[in-house]
Amino acid sequence: MTFKIPTFLLMSCFGAVAASESSHSPLDDDEGYLVMALYIDGRVPNSIKLRSQALFGRSDEMSSLKQGQNFKLVKLAAGKYSWDRINVNNVNYFDLRDQSFDITVHARKINYGGHFMVDINDRFNTATFNYVNRSSEVIDYLKNCCEALNQRYPLVFSVDSVDPFIEFYTHLTAGADNKGAQ
Repeated sequence: MTFKIPTFLLMSCFGAVAASESSHSPLDDDEGYLVMALYIDGRVPNSIKLRSQALFGRSDEMSSLKQGQNFKLVKLAAGKYSWDRINVNNVNYFDLRDQSFDITVHARKINYGGHFMVDINDRFNTATFNYVNRSSEVIDYLKNCCEALNQRYPLVFSVDSVDPFIEFYTHLTAGADNKGAQ
């Protein structure tokens, strides 16, 4: 891991990035939605960049981060993406290109590749990164932010392993919602 050592502390906490129902248009045949899910512990970075692995592919960035959960729903071309860089402040950053934190975006689906966990320790100028599957939190997020979109496109866990939990939890909560409506 390569990084520049921060020379000063710059703490800032902002509200999580949220999606609104009106901001999401229908998908083309070669597009998918990606739930960018971050969990921040320790120092809050200025931004985190997601990069397309395709030549001339689109990148996206999450900013206005806060400690704890952070979500952003973005429309991207189908393909492979990687978490690329964590901008600690305007000068210092962690380069993630060699870390293989990859996400696949499947066409005509809402894709979730896991929560990217970030813990920056200013005292020792270090950071730890990990992926954790928190599918139930993403399902709840989508129900609250964009239910119509969630009904139109299936949510998939877009990593190499199979995760039957999304289907299980969706059916479980749908049953609870139906009982509450009676």
